[in-house]
Amino acid sequence: MWVDEMRIKALAYSMVCLIGVSLPAAAAERIAATYNFILHGFVVSTAETVAALNPHDYRLDIDFRMRGIAKLFSNGHSEITATGRFGQGGGLAAERFVSAGHWDGSDYSRTMVFDGAGKLKEQKRDFPAKWLKEYRFEPVPKDMQVGPDPASLIVALLRDPPLAATGDGVKAYRVFDGDSVVEWQLKCGPDMVEVEKSSHSPKYGPARECLVGNRLVAGKLIETEKQRKKRLKREAKAAKRKDKDDDADVAPRLWLQAVPGSRYLVPIRAEFKTGMGTIRMYLKDLTYADTNGLSR
Repeated sequence: MWVDEMRIKALAYSMVCLIGVSLPAAAAERIAATYNFILHGFVVSTAETVAALNPHDYRLDIDFRMRGIAKLFSNGHSEITATGRFGQGGGLAAERFVSAGHWDGSDYSRTMVFDGAGKLKEQKRDFPAKWLKEYRFEPVPKDMQVGPDPASLIVALLRDPPLAATGDGVKAYRVFDGDSVVEWQLKCGPDMVEVEKSSHSPKYGPARECLVGNRLVAGKLIETEKQRKKRLKREAKAAKRKDKDDDADVAPRLWLQAVPGSRYLVPIRAEFKTGMGTIRMYLKDLTYADTNGLSR
């Protein structure tokens, strides 16, 4: 499995762990959120996310690990760090993206360095030979090799939230992961909905519901015959599930709630369907602090 990119793409629905309202950051702030991912009642993975936002730059750290029974099938983990700068107009320019970890019995790492305009300047990959052989992608045009990277997308959402979408209500964000360009689309409803109380999270009550989608822009996977047959088999199974279940084709969803005393919204729940069933994300822990020493 192409663990680095495929896992990021699959979990990006729920890795949008910090979303802000459209206000400029005036002081250094730190937001830390821990999420559990639950499948069939069991915790299968955990994501710990820490965002440090300064007036002119940012740093985001994500620690993702498999948990519980899922470790028997894929005892892996990833540590991701993204850094960058904010421009005078509030725009974001990625500077560095590092993803490293251990999956499928192999260590891996990817480092991307961007120039002052956020364009890719250098990329280093240390992947198992099997990954490089089995997973090849069509070239991405040079003018599309720009940030944000997958992790900096979270920071971009802090600065440019989907709640500010206009027209059809869909807000789109392009992400370059080193091999492909993917457009992520978010659409949030205008009204609050009620999120039920759960033993998995201390957060519930009124929240904004958002739908998540994506489309490949560039960097299509060059399939082997084996991969093509597997894809066709997955698509056939998905079609059968859709015929039996009206909800089988429901888009991934997340629910946002305000952090008291701050400018930010965070997802308190999320869910998306997989071939193994519906994975649900729950906010387990959240802390917020600013330069004045205030913590919540």
